[in-house]
Amino acid sequence: YGSLVSLPDGHLAVFGGIQNVVTSNPEQPVATPEEYDPATKVWTALTGATSTAAFGNSNYSNWYYPRSYVAPGGNIFVLGVDGTMYSVSTAGVGSITNYAVTMSPGSETLPTIPFAPGKVLTLRANQEVDVVDFSGPVPVVTQTDDIDQVRFWASGTVLADGKVLITG
Repeated sequence: YGSLVSLPDGHLAVFGGIQNVVTSNPEQPVATPEEYDPATKVWTALTGATSTAAFGNSNYSNWYYPRSYVAPGGNIFVLGVDGTMYSVSTAGVGSITNYAVTMSPGSETLPTIPFAPGKVLTLRANQEVDVVDFSGPVPVVTQTDDIDQVRFWASGTVLADGKVLITG
């Protein structure tokens, strides 16, 4: 249940997931991201970005398909199910920064949709919907109108006019 992100340099990075899918009781989250170089076919552990808070298991399943997006500037923005936010650098052994800004908790079953460079629309608990702008040095969270119905396991589609359609 990890998230694979294409990096600007052509490499790939994987975040989160669990190690023991068959037994999964209790879950053993993968707290260390890894980077893949398709030219050399080598995986490198980003030990400097290891974080049980960002990719581990607490009261929320931050390991379950972490919401991970390339931010303007090349770092990876990670939005936790629990409302925490992080910036991950894949340079060298990697590094992670936990932003002081937080937001309402969500659920691993609620969608987050990237709809513009450095921006996501995210459905949170209690039908709350927020826009997170992570294009600057600190993410800015703006609450929108609540959604009419809870949309567990929904999909989001960015339409040609920039609007986001939530279905399912």
